[in-house]
Amino acid sequence: MAELVSMKLSDADRKAREREMLASPSYEGEQYPWGLSLNLDNDTMKRLNLKGLTAGQELSLVAVVKVTSATTSSYDDGKEHASASLQITDMALEMPSAKRSLADALYNKGE
Repeated sequence: MAELVSMKLSDADRKAREREMLASPSYEGEQYPWGLSLNLDNDTMKRLNLKGLTAGQELSLVAVVKVTSATTSSYDDGKEHASASLQITDMALEMPSAKRSLADALYNKGE
């Protein structure tokens, strides 16, 4: 299985993004980059047999994705920008194992 990588923004990245945005005084900033949020509708929740979820609860996600687009652009200042769109084709969600915490699973601690 591929090694999972945390996509959480660093404090420096969060501050740089906050400077670019005109936010309300109560704005706390993003913790993860835009586009990494999955929204599951009622039918999808039923298909995945997800019942009684609460905000803040952690689940393990395993997914197969198809690359639907990939773009690389180069600019006259020498910088390059790459992006990709991924379509989830198959997925599973489950409670993390009691034997191994979610953090251990994500960051391969102890293995």
